[in-house]
Amino acid sequence: MAHIDTTARSVVIDGQKKLLVAGAVHYWRSTPEQWPELLRRSREAGINTIQTYVFWGIHENEQGKFDFEGRYDLKAFCQAVHDAGMYLIIRLGPYMCGEVNYGGFPVWLRDVPGIQFRTWNRPFMDKMEKWIREVGELIRPFSPDNGGPLILAEIENEYDQMFPIYGEDGRAYMEWAIELGHSLDLGVPLLTCGSLKNALPTLHGFAGNSKLDDFQEAYPDMPPLWTEHWPGWFNTFGHAPRLRSPESVAHGTAQFFAKGGAGVSYYMWHAGTNFQREGMFLQCPQYGFEAPLDEYGYLSTKGHHLSRLHRVLFDYHDTLVDDLPRREQLNEGVELCSYGGDEAGVHFVSNSGPAEKQMRLCGHEFELLPQSTVILTPAEGVLFDSARVAPSDQVTYKYVSSVSFADTFSARSEVVPSGTRTPVAVREEPREQLQWTQDKTDYCWYVADVDIEREGPGVLSLTRVADFAYVFVDGELRAQTTPPLTEGRGDPRTPAFTQQFNISLLPGRHEIAVLCCGLGLVKHDGMLNMCNMVEERKGLWGAVLWKGVPIKTEWRIYPGLSGEHKEWYRGKEEWAVDNTVSEPRMPCWWRTRFRHPGEEGPFVLDLKGMSKGLAWVNGHCIGRYWQVPAVGHLANDFVVQSTDQGPTGIPTQRYYHVPSSWLGEDNVLVLLEEQGASPNDGSVGLRKVVYAG
Repeated sequence: MAHIDTTARSVVIDGQKKLLVAGAVHYWRSTPEQWPELLRRSREAGINTIQTYVFWGIHENEQGKFDFEGRYDLKAFCQAVHDAGMYLIIRLGPYMCGEVNYGGFPVWLRDVPGIQFRTWNRPFMDKMEKWIREVGELIRPFSPDNGGPLILAEIENEYDQMFPIYGEDGRAYMEWAIELGHSLDLGVPLLTCGSLKNALPTLHGFAGNSKLDDFQEAYPDMPPLWTEHWPGWFNTFGHAPRLRSPESVAHGTAQFFAKGGAGVSYYMWHAGTNFQREGMFLQCPQYGFEAPLDEYGYLSTKGHHLSRLHRVLFDYHDTLVDDLPRREQLNEGVELCSYGGDEAGVHFVSNSGPAEKQMRLCGHEFELLPQSTVILTPAEGVLFDSARVAPSDQVTYKYVSSVSFADTFSARSEVVPSGTRTPVAVREEPREQLQWTQDKTDYCWYVADVDIEREGPGVLSLTRVADFAYVFVDGELRAQTTPPLTEGRGDPRTPAFTQQFNISLLPGRHEIAVLCCGLGLVKHDGMLNMCNMVEERKGLWGAVLWKGVPIKTEWRIYPGLSGEHKEWYRGKEEWAVDNTVSEPRMPCWWRTRFRHPGEEGPFVLDLKGMSKGLAWVNGHCIGRYWQVPAVGHLANDFVVQSTDQGPTGIPTQRYYHVPSSWLGEDNVLVLLEEQGASPNDGSVGLRKVVYAG
């Protein structure tokens, strides 16, 4: 049985002050087979604590039916952390953000009568309490009272952004949530973002080091914990990646501990993969975040550079946790933070200015580059320089062909479902799709028969539609949504969700079919112009106009694709060659078989030449793909100011992680291609990731 406490300087475990260097690793964004190596490499890199989210939506995808198997086996992951000799921080939620579908909420929650998320709302709070207590019992064996690795738990997440919206109802809700967290009796302090009673406030962002002085003034009795130190940013389809250098991340960490920080958690340390359809709106399967431990579980250049910093921190662990530093401004932009005595102590020198400084300190001369921190001792000189990455820490990798799929695919076409399937509903106006799909599929067809009086071009307006739409006239594709899409989607009740298409129609009766394709649900009210997340919509739910006049007819609604209902993605039976697919219809299913490459991974699926859709290997969905060029630019100033823009004009993601444990001797690859690309030209292949350095 362990006892967890806190002081103004540190988290205290069984009477010992501990410096926490944590890394966020989401169990479900990797596979159980990866967990031991992820944790081993993390510990070797100086991570002593693992932080993870518990995502309600993946565990209770259907109300009352819980899934804690395979990638979702939270107990097995907690045990793996314990076996690795590491501490554990659990983020209970139920709201997560985390660039996960619906911010971590299950989709069925949206349809609970009278519900509003994340405020004083009894329908929401009743469901939340039931879930939180379920998780509490699940993780109880890992509490310190039971000798487990758990040392901290977070309730809710980033609620400081919500107080201006929900006001007193929001504050009452958060106070209730904190009491709920304490009632679990897990024997650990509670964390939360924002100033609230009975919980430890925490810091998030690119520069927790710059917020530390204000934090210590506001909370002099609380340990400064930077629970989300962002080493980069997440990847969204159609937008250039945002990059952050190893030097910048290391400077932030070193400066935070220099000023008296008690703990840092890199979010993400291992970003992993959004398999299946688990990412939020526009989120790529490759989560990104320029993570120090890359998507496949190997240390990047950033990871090696931070490892050196962590080793120095732990070499002087006892000195650092003993007291607050002595701080001194040496000259403009340069601050000295010292721990211990002048001769036996350790010293941090930080340059926040734009110019290089020539320094002489503790009998040692060195150059202090802009935006950098140097750690040194009188006896040994410079131990670490955040601005200088050792050549031996540089890591590069390339993708080497392992299996080619040229001319091996057979195909099956999807068709407009009228005449082949029975609609789930017929309505005078379209209705949004989530009420029927419950987000089990991205797709929904809306089909109507329309009488056109006069020939000519016109504008077809879908006044409320999300996210991507294909317009078919008499079975022929005539128009589709133009990318890129933006992360901020607007208010679903306004024209923000209107899409318009220029088409030409002959006089007479036509079948107009709209195939709507979701790209993940929102993660936050902010993506809906601060509407409550219950307002999230997919599909078609407003009037359809032709030349500005509403189309008055019945709409037949068909959730999902035929191939999904027939489980073509499993690829169990042989497919006869479909001779009608010499020019692939849209959408089209492609299938091929391949032998194991006979070598160890990690492996990726190279989808060069494809357009948009989903991919499966042996029935495992490796995620959505979209080869749309990265041309969009982020509107988030705080991200742009803290990161560098990655390459533009090429797909945001071309290579898609295929876990080695998902491969056998004989394998089946299935692609659902929406936009007519063919994989038979030899561009698609299985590649091995080969590292150098």
